[in-house]
Amino acid sequence: MKKSAMLVVAFYIILVLFLMLSLIFDRQVLSFIASNRISSLNIFFIYFNRINGLVIFTFFLLYFILKKEYKTIKPYLVNVPSVTILAYMLKYVVHRSRPGIMFLPLITKSNLSLVSSFPSGHTIVAFSIIPFLRTGKEKIIWAIMAIFIAFSRLYLGLHYLSDVVAGIFLGLLIANIIRKLHPSARK
Repeated sequence: MKKSAMLVVAFYIILVLFLMLSLIFDRQVLSFIASNRISSLNIFFIYFNRINGLVIFTFFLLYFILKKEYKTIKPYLVNVPSVTILAYMLKYVVHRSRPGIMFLPLITKSNLSLVSSFPSGHTIVAFSIIPFLRTGKEKIIWAIMAIFIAFSRLYLGLHYLSDVVAGIFLGLLIANIIRKLHPSARK
């Protein structure tokens, strides 16, 4: 096995271990975040929450078109719907309730209660973009943004830590599989 393949496998093993560990500390992490919110950031995170999968999908589709990365577009068009469908299938199967009022969610909408929390859909889509970016700089910039999106889900009290970690794992895994299956998207 190549050294790079071994690093990828090790990365996914670490993510799975972190997911298992996060299940133990879900409530403690949310309690800590809820009790340490900064009031001036609350409005920012509430508006930041409007960056959803459709916004991310459209932004990167236009980005790939403008950069004339046409070979990336086809697998990308398979990726985002695939991870979105997977997220909703898992939400339906796992049917984990969103964090309750004890974590003081900053957003309360009736439609949020209709959708289970595991995994985080925002996070799965955000992280599924990274394998399609070409340069290290692009990947780092978007990884920072994706981490910020993932943290916002915790900050707002909409997801548990394990929901977000599962979104990271699944987003990266599915996107890498799709990229590998589409020769045009390989680097």
